Amino acid sequence: MKKELIEKIINRSLKLTMESYFGDGSYVKVTNLQYIKSKDNYLVSITVYVTDVENSSDFFPDGLEILVSLAWKVLSRNKTIITTSSIEYVN
Repeated sequence: MKKELIEKIINRSLKLTMESYFGDGSYVKVTNLQYIKSKDNYLVSITVYVTDVENSSDFFPDGLEILVSLAWKVLSRNKTIITTSSIEYVN
């Protein structure tokens, strides 16, 4: 459920920012959201599907981490997050 919420926040609420970073029609997919008890934080694995190859390299991975942290704040989670990210190019 939380995975889908993060996706919805980024893909809908932060859509303009995401598309300015990665191109029109770009979107994200959260592949894993896992609580790590030993570190007392969450691991978020996320893939961004980009349409603008040239500009997206300027904003990956930092721009994606910004979007994930903004979505995490909307969810009002007090735990810190670790983000692992990947990028896929779509036409």
